[in-house]
Amino acid sequence: AISAHEATLFSDFIHFDIAPCRITLSDMFEIEYEKDSTFFDHNQYMQKQGEINVETAKASFVQRIMESRSAHEEKTGINSWLEEIDQTFLDKFRFSFVNLIQVLYCIGVCSDSEKSPYFPLCKENREALVLMVCSNTIDNIDSAQVNKIIDFISLDFTTYECNEDIMTTKMLRRKERINLCPLIQIEKDNFLYGKQMSLCSMHLWVNNLSSADFPYYLDDKDNISILLAKLHKELDRKLEIAAESKMKAILGANNVEATIDNFRRISAKFPSKPSCGEIDILAVNPDTTTIFVLDAKNVKKKILPADIRRE
Repeated sequence: AISAHEATLFSDFIHFDIAPCRITLSDMFEIEYEKDSTFFDHNQYMQKQGEINVETAKASFVQRIMESRSAHEEKTGINSWLEEIDQTFLDKFRFSFVNLIQVLYCIGVCSDSEKSPYFPLCKENREALVLMVCSNTIDNIDSAQVNKIIDFISLDFTTYECNEDIMTTKMLRRKERINLCPLIQIEKDNFLYGKQMSLCSMHLWVNNLSSADFPYYLDDKDNISILLAKLHKELDRKLEIAAESKMKAILGANNVEATIDNFRRISAKFPSKPSCGEIDILAVNPDTTTIFVLDAKNVKKKILPADIRRE
């Protein structure tokens, strides 16, 4: 038998035609599934991805320490785009991205759960939340923005329809989920929430936008999507430069060519611009007579069936 989560996942794999499988109901009313050898092993993928994320986090931490020692650290990644991201958020949501992060951080750090009758959860009214945020942030946040952010990160008993299917794979494409909306409005202007979930939400927003992604589905024509596409292109280019530098350090500058758009740089027999597109890095190891053709891509990994089919 399989769990409800697995059943919805396999249902989506069938619906979006990702991989061949079949779900059956046994005589004992147990849900079972059949799959062929090519079926995507979701659990193994998540295990491997988790290991990669841990190693990446370690390397990123060391890199940030090294960069912080530089007196003239250059603004890179999301830091250089903050003004544009803030303005786009203001246009769409009527509050800035930076203020969203500040509110989530303040709620996660400054709330006093020990005095709450719902410990470890906190219970506060809207007025107290606005006062707490405005009193504990460095920048003077407009209370109107704080109120809009509270509405944005809140769920209530009318968020979902009574007959609505709450499926994991669908929920992860929506904003209305607890790791993005950590405040639960239990009655008018009274909220129940967990401090740690507020901080988790803050990290989710920061991590997604830092990698030029968004934590829930937006149309490609949305102004935020357009801006993040530009940021993603910049991250791609930075990765290409970093990969080129690393290969030159390993194999020597004379054995590495980067950004080959005209293939006649390689051979006069090749077409100038073939349909495969440019080669990011072409490198040669003269000791082993090995040629490396590298494609440096800052890939936004998708694991939901709908996103896999969409790509």
